[in-house]
Amino acid sequence: MKLRKAIAYCYPTSQHAEDLGQAGYYVTQSVLREDGTYSPPYIHQGHDVFDDKDDSDLLALFNEVEGDICPFYAQYNTEQE
Repeated sequence: MKLRKAIAYCYPTSQHAEDLGQAGYYVTQSVLREDGTYSPPYIHQGHDVFDDKDDSDLLALFNEVEGDICPFYAQYNTEQE
């Protein structure tokens, strides 16, 4: 299974904030489907939320999560991995 990963932000009124219990930054993953496209991003297992996108625990979690860095995320966040 081929995966992509990124750090995303969920706004207080979003469904993801409701799922996570608060707004903040979290790790997402997408799965490569049989038709060659990626699934919509989903919340990585564990449901950790962080207030700061540069939080050391968030960055450590991001580096531990399986998957290639999403090219759209990497375009704006080149300091990762």
